[in-house]
Amino acid sequence: MGDRSWFGPGSRVIITTRDSSLLREADQRYQIEELEPDEALQLFSWHAFKDTKPVEDYIELSKDVVDYCGGLPLALEVMGACLSGKNRDGWKSVIDKLKRIPNPDIQRKLRISYDSPDEELKNAFLDIACFFIDRKKEYVAKLLGARCGYNPEVDLQTLHERSLIKALGETVTMHDLLRDMGREVVRESSPKEPGKRTRIWNQEDAWNVLEQEKGTEVVEGLKLDVRASEAKSLSPGSFAKIIVTSKNYGREKRCETSYNPQNFSNPRLKILNLSHSQNLIKTPNLHSSSLEKLILEGCSSLVEVHQSIGNLTSLDFLNLEGCWRLKNLPESIGNVKSLEILNISGCSQLEKLPERMGDMESLTELLADRIKNEQFLSSIGQLKYVRRLSLRGYSSTPPSCSLISASVLNWKRWLPTSFIEWISVKRLKLSNGGLSDRATNCVDFGGLSALEELDLTGNKFSSLPSGIGFLPKLRYLSVQACKYLVSIPDLPSSLRCLGASYCKPLERGIHNLDGCESTRLFYKLRDA
Repeated sequence: MGDRSWFGPGSRVIITTRDSSLLREADQRYQIEELEPDEALQLFSWHAFKDTKPVEDYIELSKDVVDYCGGLPLALEVMGACLSGKNRDGWKSVIDKLKRIPNPDIQRKLRISYDSPDEELKNAFLDIACFFIDRKKEYVAKLLGARCGYNPEVDLQTLHERSLIKALGETVTMHDLLRDMGREVVRESSPKEPGKRTRIWNQEDAWNVLEQEKGTEVVEGLKLDVRASEAKSLSPGSFAKIIVTSKNYGREKRCETSYNPQNFSNPRLKILNLSHSQNLIKTPNLHSSSLEKLILEGCSSLVEVHQSIGNLTSLDFLNLEGCWRLKNLPESIGNVKSLEILNISGCSQLEKLPERMGDMESLTELLADRIKNEQFLSSIGQLKYVRRLSLRGYSSTPPSCSLISASVLNWKRWLPTSFIEWISVKRLKLSNGGLSDRATNCVDFGGLSALEELDLTGNKFSSLPSGIGFLPKLRYLSVQACKYLVSIPDLPSSLRCLGASYCKPLERGIHNLDGCESTRLFYKLRDA
């Protein structure tokens, strides 16, 4: 901005920029919003008709163009000038073409923000434009991180500062024209041969490339949704030449595909997403030293995980959530020393965890919600390195279907009375487990000496399980929606947050709040 002394008293300097990082020393900032539909139509009309409103025969066509421009003044001006003087057939031709190939004048001007010497930043933008619009930021960050090999938070922040992406809450999105600009950058690299582009997002292109085996090593990402193509089939050769960062076979529960390869080898594959492949019975024979994430969520026909999973020396995330037919995991999974997170929630028929998993030092997080098999729950104790453990029940099922209740499960047989085996656990989730006073009286939570977060939401006890008041590191405790809870005695002094919303009988009996470290404690006794 220069030196403020350059300007005399009372001066006002207005700066416009696409990069908000240049305004760090500005006294005030104002984010220019997109035009409202009525304003956008008026601006477009000035350039198309030299008037404040469209000619009557062109009203609907004008609205189509305004929708395409999305309230962006630059695009409205360019398109208005482009269509000015053309007849209706000319308008229709231009609009049809826009659906396939974006307007080059708009693209050139939008690329000013995109052009950068930072190739990784460009790659992040193109990945989002092609695959990750309207996705959770955490999800986008994980996939970008796996691709680039470093934390992408700085890249996401830079893209946001340059107005190339938006963050709506926890969701990453971008303007439709910027999306089209990014995809056009990719398409221009090989206009007539999608198999030679770095990214393939169009479903027709994806199927053609895979079915005709036209993929090349140039391909870095491919998105495939099989929901509308149940009759199509793929073969292992479909992927032979493709080096993909993420294969997504659709994320809806009704996805089906005839692709069921016996062998799968790709030395540079980092993420394999086969979510909701309902015809997948057995995972392929995997050989990839670089595979980091294997996602099999919702594969409802899966009955076997191939023993080759033990060869995945870089695998750090395995998601088997909802694979309810799966009864066993291969012993070879114990060889995956890099595995950090295992999600087996909803694998309701899983009998037990392999004994060799007890030696997996890197396995620090286990998500095992909605599993009530007694033998399985007993096998959890061998995971001595787990720090975050989730054993939540069903949040919307009747008590008879709860995860843990005295009628179907004897706590003493799987929860050790003093939790010696779980001494390293820092986060424990036992919400909606149907825990009653009879069950909680069996155990002493005081053995969880490393515990920092405890979630007991939605259970049936009338008083807290014993030992909680002696947990030296407990910072967060949730007993929300515990409808029968009437007292909370003996809270540890380390506690910083108590969540007790919707505990109607809890009108008194909360003790020892004064001894806690922080004043950020809160609880809610009645509905708002």
